[in-house]
Amino acid sequence: MRFVLIGLLFPLALKAAADGPPATFSKDVLPIFQKSCQGCHRPGEAAPFPLLNYEQARPWAKAIKEAVLRRKMPPWFADPHYGKFSNDRSLSQKDISTLAAWADMGAPEGDPKDAPPPLQFTEGWRIPKPDLVIEMPNAFHVPASGALELQHIVVPSGLTEDHWVQFAEVRPGNPALVHHIVVFTREPGSKWLKDAKPGVPYAPDPKKHKRKKEDERLPGESIAGYAPGSLPMQLAAGQAILIKAGCDIVFQLHYTTNGKPGTDRSRIGLVFAKEPPKQRVAGLAAYNADFKIPAGDPNYRVDSVFNLGAQVELIGMQPHMHWRGKDFEFRVIYPDGKKETLLRVTNYSLAWQLGYTPVKAILLPKGSRIACTAHFDNSANNPNNPDPARDVSWGDQSSDEMMIGFFSVAFDLNVPPKELTAAPDKASKPRVKSELELRALQAVQDAQTSDRQIQAIESVLTNFPNTEFKIALLQNAMQIEQFKDDFVQVVFYGDRLLNVDPKNAFGLVTLAEETARHTRLFDLDKDEKLARIDRYAKAGLEAAGMNPAASDQGEGANKDLQSQAYDAMGQAANLRGKLDEAMDDFKEAISVAATPAAVTWIRLGQVYEERGKLDEASDAFDKAIASPGISAQVKAAAQAKKDEVSQRKGAGSKIPH
Repeated sequence: MRFVLIGLLFPLALKAAADGPPATFSKDVLPIFQKSCQGCHRPGEAAPFPLLNYEQARPWAKAIKEAVLRRKMPPWFADPHYGKFSNDRSLSQKDISTLAAWADMGAPEGDPKDAPPPLQFTEGWRIPKPDLVIEMPNAFHVPASGALELQHIVVPSGLTEDHWVQFAEVRPGNPALVHHIVVFTREPGSKWLKDAKPGVPYAPDPKKHKRKKEDERLPGESIAGYAPGSLPMQLAAGQAILIKAGCDIVFQLHYTTNGKPGTDRSRIGLVFAKEPPKQRVAGLAAYNADFKIPAGDPNYRVDSVFNLGAQVELIGMQPHMHWRGKDFEFRVIYPDGKKETLLRVTNYSLAWQLGYTPVKAILLPKGSRIACTAHFDNSANNPNNPDPARDVSWGDQSSDEMMIGFFSVAFDLNVPPKELTAAPDKASKPRVKSELELRALQAVQDAQTSDRQIQAIESVLTNFPNTEFKIALLQNAMQIEQFKDDFVQVVFYGDRLLNVDPKNAFGLVTLAEETARHTRLFDLDKDEKLARIDRYAKAGLEAAGMNPAASDQGEGANKDLQSQAYDAMGQAANLRGKLDEAMDDFKEAISVAATPAAVTWIRLGQVYEERGKLDEASDAFDKAIASPGISAQVKAAAQAKKDEVSQRKGAGSKIPH
């Protein structure tokens, strides 16, 4: 694919060279580097070589051409169909063609007089010269090997009065050992990290941390962070983050070993606002820590939601996952039910933790919900997967996983930050009723295999028959058996789930989907199964559509449930020989899905093929192949069907209508 892509783009570079005078470094290339590259490609920054002048750039001309043709550099992963971002690093086709043509012409320098003036940088910083620099008082020693817990280092700020911060940048002392850093404030009187001593690295015990009261577990407000590819915190005029007098600054650091021992002494630079701001800025997060990605699963979905308790303006978004992360989407559900996709990251990379700043702040009224959806690839086809044979849950290490949708908001100065989070609906959330039940539920989470997880679920259901987690546990059991492809057990747990919650959209749609997958044309009970598919699917459609904005499944998950219901009805219609009806159902499944499934495109393509609509069939198979997160097995099936259609088209084969 790499050579095909370059081959397709190469003629564009030749055309650019032929349309005008040869591109030169001074006149054509340097302005592109200044606009899109020098932020990282200069001494002291993350890039491996500088691109400030011709002598530095000339040896890398061919490598630059290949990187930009493949769109590997500059790194930018936002789907251009959703949102416009002021920090968009992607190159225009014109810039790509210019760089490629320059390399092909031998990378000429041109007349140095044509070069724009060099950009002026503050040495050691990407923000203006800091008014205050706060540094870890002592170096942290990182061993050559092993996994380290998250370290917290508390540093008194020394501020005797409140300060508004407009720019902030976190600088790792040793980027080779620092995975990421988040810097928080800790206000006077806060109980968070109360056992930590100033300047002394502190790693809370995860087990004790879970048992602490909420005011001891919740961190202060975040100021800024560091991760490969991230940008400093740079706010517009009139916006600022508040650091109160007497606050401590807390460095939360994730170190990774690389075979050599070393030390790190990280710091943060702060630039104070020149005048009182009109809006205060805070960082929030829509996260989900309650998941378990099955071993081998190539496309596991996790959703999260944040309910806003006050009117704000959205000014930034940043997804965070680890090595198994594939894609990430931010959506907003407005109080009136209107939905909008804000950002879709189609090819997530842990190596480049990018933030995305909307060109224009997005007004979010009180009662809006930020909904996020992430997919993970825990299969052997993921070259970055540390261990495809392991079920994966939330954890601090890169070999574990996280699902966090960080986002920044600007809001009225008179609104207390705690009001940004809507008060939870206590009546709708399940509660643990005893320490014994808590331990039993924890055993479900800690189970290392699917069989042991099923055993743990049954233990909770048997020993705590009135548990408020019954629905979630039965849904979890259905998912486990679905992944194992044990249809009998899926039905077993589905019947139990619907007995508890007859209008459970997940249970209804999953039963429809699995029954459709396990129905064959010559089954003796085919008619009974087809009727069951329609009954489950239609009830599931109704349940998923009753109040999608308020559903615990999340708005995006409801779309996918509706899509799966239509897909199941399409399979049933196809088995009845009603091809036009099947075609309509598959089209509807694709239309309503948050992310259409590759298998639905394949099924639609097969119906088109049976109808003799070979061009439409070929297009559907192309859509399947291009689907994000498609597994190698499904992709091969789609490619085989496309090749079959191509052969038929070449032979002039048609099926009469």
